[in-house]
Amino acid sequence: MKIKPLLFFLFLKFTFFNYSFSQEVSESGIYIMSVDFGTRTIYSISCEKFTTSFAGRMKLRLINNEDSLKILDSFLEKIKYKRKKDGVDVRAKINYIKPDDTRISICTNGYDVMVNGRLIKHNAKFVDFLKSMIFKL
Repeated sequence: MKIKPLLFFLFLKFTFFNYSFSQEVSESGIYIMSVDFGTRTIYSISCEKFTTSFAGRMKLRLINNEDSLKILDSFLEKIKYKRKKDGVDVRAKINYIKPDDTRISICTNGYDVMVNGRLIKHNAKFVDFLKSMIFKL
């Protein structure tokens, strides 16, 4: 039963990560928070409201595998943004902290993806990569 304290700790870490404005030292890696992609809500859940809207129902995961970090970096270098300002009904939020402490927020509903609050052009391989990390939970 050691998993429950670990999940509680990760939940607290993600919660404080989202609300902290201080320059704290964080471990680099990919922090994933997700709920079932079939989850229905009355209203659309934005990236900013994801953590508070699904508190207690999220699956949490930390990935710090060098290969995964390099693949994510390569996708992020090649993304193209849409001109539309549409939002995404978020079911997974990924916080990527690079070794230089650069922070990137990625939100998705399993099809559309937002990077740092901007909708990107659809890239099926990028979506598949994100899903592969999310569904390993």
